[in-house]
Amino acid sequence: GQNNVEAMYRLGRLYYFDSGFHDPRRSFAWFLRAAEAGHGAARFFTGQALVTGAGTERNIPSGVKWLEGCSHMIDAKIRLCEVYSGFRGKEHANPEKAFAHALEIYARHQEKPYSGVFGKLALTALAPLAYCYEHGIGTAPDPARAVEILKGAENEAQACD
Repeated sequence: GQNNVEAMYRLGRLYYFDSGFHDPRRSFAWFLRAAEAGHGAARFFTGQALVTGAGTERNIPSGVKWLEGCSHMIDAKIRLCEVYSGFRGKEHANPEKAFAHALEIYARHQEKPYSGVFGKLALTALAPLAYCYEHGIGTAPDPARAVEILKGAENEAQACD
């Protein structure tokens, strides 16, 4: 049942985050089981692990499939931007997709900015768009726009101190 799927996900988190139980291979195994059973957040962690090789053999195409399946999550879009911008290897680059995901992250942030403790995440969330502008990924290079985006994110993060 659904309770078992949540328990699988929580075991994955335990082995991923808890220093006393940290075991990347076990974490991946539990995240994968929960993801295969339809758990949204587990899909993200499964995709991230496959893209980075954390607890499993690195398999970027498979990781991208998992991340695309939960691309409504900002964290998944950030990882997809990394892959599509060529950060994880030029053979996986897709500038148009990188820029499209980065623009969507930026638009969502403009609609509902991070606040409180999460304000510090603004820099992480907006960095992919700045990177695209800086390096001309999916758009014309515009280093001034990249700096403008990062300065805005840095100001938001500092306002949360």
